[in-house]
Amino acid sequence: MMFSRCTLVLLVALAGSCAQTRSVNPPGQRGNRFVLSAEQAATLAAKLANDECERLYKRRPFVPEQYEVGFVEGFYHWGHLDVGAPGGLSAEVWFKRDGLDPRVNVWFSTDAMQPIGRDGPPGRPQP
Repeated sequence: MMFSRCTLVLLVALAGSCAQTRSVNPPGQRGNRFVLSAEQAATLAAKLANDECERLYKRRPFVPEQYEVGFVEGFYHWGHLDVGAPGGLSAEVWFKRDGLDPRVNVWFSTDAMQPIGRDGPPGRPQP
């Protein structure tokens, strides 16, 4: 009888503590996933665009304020192809609301009649 009484007390204690437990998400989170603010999304987009641009052209020209950030069907969107961009470099970045699954395009636009090599756009000083 003592075993069953201890078991009953333990079960009641556990049930009471479970009933009081609830999941509270900090601001900026939904469920277990973090949700970026528009400002955070713009900052991340500029970083991703600069990382890709540096890989391709050895330059980091993008700033978060350069393009307006939008939210389309569950994805943040930043930038667009801009053939008149300063220095000829433009970018477009898409990623999920938590910053995952990024898609990055970087373009160099020029009216020069020469191909672009791996060393970057024409006119770039050589090291």
